[in-house]
Amino acid sequence: DVTVAPGEDKTVAFALTQAVDTTGWVSADFHVHARWSPDSDVPYELRIRQAATDDLDLPIITEHVYIGDATPQAQALGLDQTVLTFPAQEVTTFAYGHFNAFPLVLDPAKPNLGAVFPFDKEAPELFQAIRDQNPADEIIQVNHPRGAAAGAYFTYVGLDALLTPIGITKPELWSTEWDVIEVFNGGCALTEVYDDWIGLYGNGYHKTLSSGSDTHDASKPPGSPRNWILLDRAALEADSQTLVPAARDGNMFVSCGPFVRFEATDGTPMGGQTSVDTDGKVTF
Repeated sequence: DVTVAPGEDKTVAFALTQAVDTTGWVSADFHVHARWSPDSDVPYELRIRQAATDDLDLPIITEHVYIGDATPQAQALGLDQTVLTFPAQEVTTFAYGHFNAFPLVLDPAKPNLGAVFPFDKEAPELFQAIRDQNPADEIIQVNHPRGAAAGAYFTYVGLDALLTPIGITKPELWSTEWDVIEVFNGGCALTEVYDDWIGLYGNGYHKTLSSGSDTHDASKPPGSPRNWILLDRAALEADSQTLVPAARDGNMFVSCGPFVRFEATDGTPMGGQTSVDTDGKVTF
């Protein structure tokens, strides 16, 4: 109990105890907007404070056609040991979809800090341009794939993933040179995109199910939903590239709250592949 008199300031020191052991996992939001998106004005400092408050290890700032990176702000706030971040971008076509890309290479000498400009490229060429932006490697996420065609790639190309083989009405614009699907955008409600993921997987396109808050407003902190990635935090701190295979191989799950440890009894983790036993069963 704390009593504060009118006009009085009082400081209370206390320690928060972490109730859930998440050792070996990193929490990440793959879709966050801030001040350099034309439809957002949230300061980077606030995004870092929000991530620290909500125990979000990795808020990835994905500005529209601009490289976002809040690392300097995290360092200035003394929170760079709590919150990790690295250069990223939402590659926004305004015609056939939006695609998040990370980690990228920030270059102050280039327009928009080295962003990929999508306005003169169709989908296959655009994906190659994203791959070329970082000589190492990066994750490409298809954002909110269903909806208004300008921002929804699957809608634009006319994907029917439940057919075998899949159906596409614009095959010249279809490419699978991307890694993860934002099945959950801003929440954890099941939509048509979940069926897309199931259908694509069944047709041999093993793409990772992921999420992003897609927050644009200060009143909506990042991290809900969030991705829990089977990844050593120290390894990620040392090299952002460690995120790429973990996300690409599906070593992660999406949550709007619960933290879950789930694996086959033979030790096969999230995203792994195991075999049935002599009775044709798998035990988890």
